[in-house]
Amino acid sequence: MEMKFDTRKYEKQLMAFGISVLITIGCFFAGWLLIIISPIIIFLIFKILKVWKTKERLVYGIPAIIIGILIFFLIFSYQMSDISSQTFSGDNISLTVKPYSTSNFNKNFTMDIIYKNATNSTLHYEVRDSLSNKTVATGELTGEIKNNKTHYRINLNLGKGIYSMKLNVENHTLYGEMIKEKPNDLFYYFIYFSGIYIMFILSALYGLFIFGVHIVRRGRDMMAMRYGKKV
Repeated sequence: MEMKFDTRKYEKQLMAFGISVLITIGCFFAGWLLIIISPIIIFLIFKILKVWKTKERLVYGIPAIIIGILIFFLIFSYQMSDISSQTFSGDNISLTVKPYSTSNFNKNFTMDIIYKNATNSTLHYEVRDSLSNKTVATGELTGEIKNNKTHYRINLNLGKGIYSMKLNVENHTLYGEMIKEKPNDLFYYFIYFSGIYIMFILSALYGLFIFGVHIVRRGRDMMAMRYGKKV
């Protein structure tokens, strides 16, 4: 006996699922405020499409959140894999890293630092591997004074990895970072260090919201039944 899957029976659920995936991706690109309220937006999508059952809202909603987050981090990883430069600025120090991120492991990092005062003080720098938290490079150098500002340049040949940098001139400190990874490795990095946590938080918020609505609805129905009996 041949069994056929009737897609028409689940048309609204699948439509709500697909829209929720897109909504999740869009919220992540839009900013933190929409990320936080994305579970409510997804709930409203299911409500608008008249998917009323609590079980169906959970079965289709939570996977939509998880898949949406995975797709976002995949897109984000490719966007982050090759960025020609990035500037980090503080009150008295600015740092420009070229390239900021690259998937070409033969490239060196060039860091141009501008201290906004003229000084003969040395610049101290420290580079750490973000995964192992080990120091991979450190040093001091003197700068060149131009237009009442002090200019420093650092060239580093670093291997594959994600790095954080700490700069210190006199009593001023600035932090920056640089990336030398393939997109797929960046994806695993983002998922491991933040993606899983975000998936859990948003799924939990969505689940709590759904159960809260379910309890309120059940309470309202019981009150209606009790009122009806009295009448």
